[in-house]
Amino acid sequence: MAGRTDAPGQAVATSEPSRSRVRFPEGLIGLPELIDFALIDHELSQPLRLLQSLTSPRFVFVLINAFSICPDYALELPDEDAAALQVCSAADVLVLAVVSLPEGEAATANLLSPLVINVRSGLGKQVLLAGSGYPIHYRFLKGDNANEAPA
Repeated sequence: MAGRTDAPGQAVATSEPSRSRVRFPEGLIGLPELIDFALIDHELSQPLRLLQSLTSPRFVFVLINAFSICPDYALELPDEDAAALQVCSAADVLVLAVVSLPEGEAATANLLSPLVINVRSGLGKQVLLAGSGYPIHYRFLKGDNANEAPA
């Protein structure tokens, strides 16, 4: 980690967050008017990222890589979506779930409608995985077994 130490055992980050522009031509589900965003990545917030609207900065979403929290997660991107995002290789694609952090409750991630972002083209789309069985509120924190089927 890049940083300096102000006190013993206390590191202070000196690096700036990276920002990349992402355009969602169709907007987000429920927010079709929000098209242009900044994807914000900072070493101190990993594995979380932020997605902030460039036109309405009060809209900021916390995101996490869907595959990192749900090892058996599978996404079959339809050909028309892959073409719209200009996807040439799976390595160019990020699949991010929107995180909910309700006060006094467990954090959850929306695996049903992830954000698919082509990091090369800067294009994104929120994809609804209808019929997939993935939940909108997937609990992903260690020790939180609320997603398991009852015995």
